[in-house]
Amino acid sequence: MSKASVMSIVFVVVMAVGALLVGREFRQAQERPGVQRLESQRRLGQFAAALAAYQGRHHDWPDNLFQVMKDQHLGFGANLVRGGGTYRYRKPGRDDGADRVVMWSDLPHQGVKAGEPWGGEGEVATSDHPPVSYVLTRDLRIEEVGLEAWRTRTGQAADSAAAPAPAPAPEH
Repeated sequence: MSKASVMSIVFVVVMAVGALLVGREFRQAQERPGVQRLESQRRLGQFAAALAAYQGRHHDWPDNLFQVMKDQHLGFGANLVRGGGTYRYRKPGRDDGADRVVMWSDLPHQGVKAGEPWGGEGEVATSDHPPVSYVLTRDLRIEEVGLEAWRTRTGQAADSAAAPAPAPAPEH
């Protein structure tokens, strides 16, 4: 085997191992509540841009979430929220106010107590973080809302709003 072949094989192995390690760290990061909340906000921002583009193109709101996902080429599963279930969509009426909720997750993000894992690797919450949800309003603003506001503004039943139990810590 030539020296170039051996170097190529070593390079491929090093790159593959690096990709696996980065992928593992990314998956572990997504399990942290602080990261899940940031990702939820980012995803709603993507939907806000997609809804604005859809409205510009069709001069109306989509009838359902999958119309905008298809029209704007959002990937399959774009409506999933890690730590928050699935995004729901409700087409607003013509008379609805700017603060009318058009998108929300079907579960709130769980609360975190001080000292529990929060954001970055090894980072713990320095204070309690109550359960919250993020909603997208008719004027395409993202708002953070507490449990009672989430129940009221999205029409969720009180018994379905129990924050999900914390996931067991991943074993290393």
